[in-house]
Amino acid sequence: MFNHFAFLIFERLNGRKLAVSFGELSGTSERTWRTRFKHGWVPTEEDRRNLGERTNAALTKKMVDIGGWSSDEASAILAEYPSVRKGKFLPTADLIYSLSPHHGKYCQETLALAEHFDRDCAALSDAVISQDTDLVRNVLITMLDWLQSFCLEEVDVDDARMLRAQLELGSDVNALLETAKPLNDALLFHVLSCWDVEFCAGYFGNTMQAYPLFQLVMPRFDPSINFDHETGRFSKNGQQPRKGLFNTATSRLFDFLFVLAAWRRDRRLPENMPRVKDFAAWSGESEARLVSWRDETTRFTIRQLECLWTTVIKPDSNGIYLSIPFPMFFCSHLWSPLLTREKGRTTALLDCTDSYGGWWKRNRDRLVTKGLQFGVQAWPSYLTSQEAEGKSFASFCASQSAGRSSSPRDCQ
Repeated sequence: MFNHFAFLIFERLNGRKLAVSFGELSGTSERTWRTRFKHGWVPTEEDRRNLGERTNAALTKKMVDIGGWSSDEASAILAEYPSVRKGKFLPTADLIYSLSPHHGKYCQETLALAEHFDRDCAALSDAVISQDTDLVRNVLITMLDWLQSFCLEEVDVDDARMLRAQLELGSDVNALLETAKPLNDALLFHVLSCWDVEFCAGYFGNTMQAYPLFQLVMPRFDPSINFDHETGRFSKNGQQPRKGLFNTATSRLFDFLFVLAAWRRDRRLPENMPRVKDFAAWSGESEARLVSWRDETTRFTIRQLECLWTTVIKPDSNGIYLSIPFPMFFCSHLWSPLLTREKGRTTALLDCTDSYGGWWKRNRDRLVTKGLQFGVQAWPSYLTSQEAEGKSFASFCASQSAGRSSSPRDCQ
């Protein structure tokens, strides 16, 4: 249910349908998997065991041939996947584990949250399939109670109390699921923001200040654009802009990658944002290709990121590369549809920074209390200053959409 976004994001990251990926890994045809996804498939215990063995063998071979792991290393990594360890299908936890630097070493708190979230989602899915209204209500209230345990402010308690009252009045399954949409949003933000906090601390070796990094790859208005609330008009350098009104999620991801690349190459943070032509020279890619990825004319996949990274970032004396910042890549794909388009024209920007930021602060405070440490190095203003700039467009964002959205549900 609420965790089905994991499958859709998996497809976006890899640039291929699930049926294709499952077919390659399992040795079963793509057509068979499409049929299973369409009509449902209840595997026997023997089916599960055979599928697990074939998939494990295929993944091990892939990690050895492409990733450079030894067979033993690959087996150890695969054995630690949450679904393998727990003996239950945990798609959100598996996705986070697979995309985290050093396979979850820095995000144990996040994995614990994701596993709990996935178990509750499985219970909700079973309840919805049974069309048992009371059971669906009970599962949703249980999820709300768990989420509320992380909220300490009175306003949060009031919001939860109101949502609980609405759930108790729900008359059927569809009505309950509609009422629970804010709960869906909050659950996702809770898990993602915890990952954000742990990634910021762990990836940078506790040297950087705490900052909601995942917000840095949310689509936004370009900072050079001005909005006049009285006339409702936009301007850039005193003139009406014809293009460049928005920054896509992928363009913002590339800004982040540019900074990391320059930092790694020069051993210091760059004073200004590196240019596209700089990154083109480092990577060997054409500027046109980079621009097509940035404006999302061409989809940017995980394989392309790996190739870029190993070209731009040089290995250390032991031949080891800096870990690819996959969590940022993941979030750029998750947030990308917050910039909505119709017939090739951008029509709305859905703003979820406030809701996401609230959960980030809760998790930061919670984890710092538990001993998580950050550094004193500030993030460069050319990456972070746009957050305050974007606030002036909040009313436009709300008016251009069917109500202000705080949900990554639009990514699905």
